[in-house]
Parts: sequence; structure tokens; C-alpha cells
Amino acid sequence: SPGAALKDRLQALRDQIDRIDEDIAHKLGARLDIAERIGEYKAEHNVAILQPERWEAILQRQLALARELGLGEAFVETFMNAIHEESIRRQKMAWEHGHAPAEGSQASATSKIGMNGGSANLGGDQQGERTNHS
Repeated sequence: SPGAALKDRLQALRDQIDRIDEDIAHKLGARLDIAERIGEYKAEHNVAILQPERWEAILQRQLALARELGLGEAFVETFMNAIHEESIRRQKMAWEHGHAPAEGSQASATSKIGMNGGSANLGGDQQGERTNHS
């Protein structure tokens, strides 16, 4: 019947979306794992977590891709900011783990984090001071 055929077609499309959603989740997981490794590297080498120039380059590249693909720039910027915030959170965790205070020390790992508007400036360089993501 025509109704059954339409329902089957709708289900096939939904199945495609489900597979794409799984792919997105796997890609996000891989990206965030790499962000953690970057956080470990930054902790080992005393590099600020927030690198404004790098973030701006990533965002601009994604916005250009959004335009090329006909995606809404506001949507892509919101999506990328959410990914960036989670990446920063994971890098902070890696930093704190890599810089745990010595037993009996009064210092805490979080005291080594320079907070500025919700973004961390970790490490010896001063590149992490700008927090505006747009």
C-alpha cells in the first residue's frame, strides 16, 4: 500500500540519520580524546590551555566550510563553541592531573589555573588571556 511504502521510506531516512548520529558521536569522542592528549602535552610543557589564535583559526575555517555547505553560520558557531568548551574542560582536567600538588602541600592544582571569564590561562605563556570566542 502507498501508506506502507511512505512509512518504509521514512524509516529508511531515520535509519540513515541514526547512523550519521553514531558517526558524529564517535568523531566527537575521538576529537575530545585528542584534546585531552593536548592538555597533557600543555601541562608537561607549561603551555596555556587557551590559545586564542588557534581557536580563531579553527572557528573561521569551520564558518567558511559552513558557508560552502550552506549551513547556518550561527548554528555552526554554537556547535563549535560547545565542542571548544568541552575540549577546554578536558584539557583543564588533564592539566590538573599533570600538576597535582605534592602531598602535604598547601597549594592546590586549581590554584595554578588562571581563570578569566570562564576560560583558563594555564601555563607560563600569556596567550590565554583573550576569552572572546567570536
